[in-house]
Amino acid sequence: MGKKNRQIDIFEQAEPSAVRRLNDLDWPGPDRFPLNVAGRHVRDRVIGDLVESESPLIVAGYAAIDHIVGLLAQLPPDRTGIRLMFGSEPSPGRPERYGSGGRPFPKEVQDYWLARGISPTLSLKLIQAVQRLEHGDVQARYLGDSGARLHAKIYRGDHAVTLGSSNFTQPGLVS
Repeated sequence: MGKKNRQIDIFEQAEPSAVRRLNDLDWPGPDRFPLNVAGRHVRDRVIGDLVESESPLIVAGYAAIDHIVGLLAQLPPDRTGIRLMFGSEPSPGRPERYGSGGRPFPKEVQDYWLARGISPTLSLKLIQAVQRLEHGDVQARYLGDSGARLHAKIYRGDHAVTLGSSNFTQPGLVS
């Protein structure tokens, strides 16, 4: 099998002198395997596909709301059929635990953003996103008070479905 067609195995046994950094591996093309490595960014492939798509779908945690609002601002004003599913954010190592105590999801989201100094009601892009929701251009869902937790990263455009570990946030899309 040629080097270009070889499947990557990041756990393969290597001679101690041949240990390679992830940046040095021969990764598949970014259209097939979006990854934040060696100057490549998941954002470049995922955002482009979502902006070009007639009916994009995003399943992500609520920490992604700022990037989703930004994406909605990039979409043509006549674009409809946009679907969003908001899940939870795991925070096992942090002192605050969102979603505990039976708090409803909207308060959980509000608390998350207010704790970061961002008002969910004072952003022009956010107001535009709300208008798109009110006009039916965007459908959004969340699990609410069901007690169930959803933590996923799935982005479906017209040309690709991307799933995996890249959150729809700055670290996930860029770094």
